Amino acid sequence: MNLLNIILNEKAIGGLEIADDGFRFSRLKKDKSGLKVELLFEDLITEKEALAGPAVLTAKLQKFIKQHNLKYVIVTIPANNVFIKTYDFNENMDDKKIEEAMALNLELQLPKKKEEIYCDWMKLESTDNKKILLAYVLRDYVKSLIEKINKTNLRIIAIESHQLSLARSLKQTKDEVALVIERGAVYISFYLIKNNNLFFSQSLPNEIIGKNLSREVNKVISYQDYQGVTINKIILIGPFSDTETKKLPLKAAKLELIDELKQVQNSKWTVVLGAALRGLTPRKDDKEISLMRINTQKAYRQEKANGAVGFLVSISIALCIFFISIFIADWYFVSTTENQYSQRISALSNLEASDSSAALRDKAGSFNDLIGQTSALVKKETVWSKIISEIKNRTTSDVVINNVTLPSANENLSITGVAASREAINNLQKSFESSSLFQNVNIPLNNLGKKVDIPFSMTFKIKV
Repeated sequence: MNLLNIILNEKAIGGLEIADDGFRFSRLKKDKSGLKVELLFEDLITEKEALAGPAVLTAKLQKFIKQHNLKYVIVTIPANNVFIKTYDFNENMDDKKIEEAMALNLELQLPKKKEEIYCDWMKLESTDNKKILLAYVLRDYVKSLIEKINKTNLRIIAIESHQLSLARSLKQTKDEVALVIERGAVYISFYLIKNNNLFFSQSLPNEIIGKNLSREVNKVISYQDYQGVTINKIILIGPFSDTETKKLPLKAAKLELIDELKQVQNSKWTVVLGAALRGLTPRKDDKEISLMRINTQKAYRQEKANGAVGFLVSISIALCIFFISIFIADWYFVSTTENQYSQRISALSNLEASDSSAALRDKAGSFNDLIGQTSALVKKETVWSKIISEIKNRTTSDVVINNVTLPSANENLSITGVAASREAINNLQKSFESSSLFQNVNIPLNNLGKKVDIPFSMTFKIKV
């Protein structure tokens, strides 16, 4: 198997819905035959478990993740935790000016300080003007959520709100404006969705609305009419009484998912399936809101890098264990072999000597004597390299040697050459006489008439 494929193995990105009553998970797969739902799962928390705190949710999630070997998720969080606002810009305004305007809005118009929140915005498609949807969430809430989910070994690629996930999976006709009303355990949320884009979101506690749901719905409809938006449909998600539905200004329509998800028509899966749909988008093309410190592309690259590093560390540990095992095996083999040879040598030394072994000892003795004699001869042999080196060292700078005759160590050695002066000849003779290697140094008097560049010859013997 290709090592690169192992490191870069991309598991499907699922959708994880964190709800008031527990969690839901979905995973989708898209191939040539279309979109398929691979996994749908929910685990709800009882009232008794809820009293035990958030650790119960983490434990339930951890058990599920381990069972299905899941890795990456798009997390969708309850709408009441997310602030949503829409901004309109002239269609002629370029993207750079829009970014500058959004940065200014972030500094001046939000009810929370920039350092207290995670904020992101995105362009809304299929609109007449350039519309920007901004969302923010409290930073402490996200950090706590990430910490809990990371304990399950899941890796978060993006965090978005329920209303964004729902808008993605909701089936709509062109230019249809739907008011989605979702009732949770604590909050009722209102979403305005057109062409699968979210334009408005508001969450109110159940206790504030009480039995006056129709009043709040009329407020939303009136506000949107003022904005020039006509609501065509009301969709209810969650438990609503017949009395509440009858008082609504529009008849409640049945919630439908996009055609690719028509095999699932239970409203409780709407949000988590919308998150899973986002997971199918290539990371480089995902420009939607992510309520994290970094955007979805960077988050995915970072998690892939972490996975690769973890893989390489595991491989390194495995290789270390492998080589240590080989070393121990080699050491054991060498130790065993050494003990066996020691035992054999010991056994051989205890055997009685035979006639042939006695003969071998005699031959060995003769060989040792021969080696001793050879060593003595070598010691007596003249080391000519040492003699040549001494001649070179004893020759003065004002003398040029033309020829050196070295017949044998016991005969006279001779040197011929040219000296710069009579004094140079005398100095050369004195230099050789002071050597610890030479004796009987003699330079005959020749060419008495010359005062410079005087040819000479010198004889001497080697001290034995």
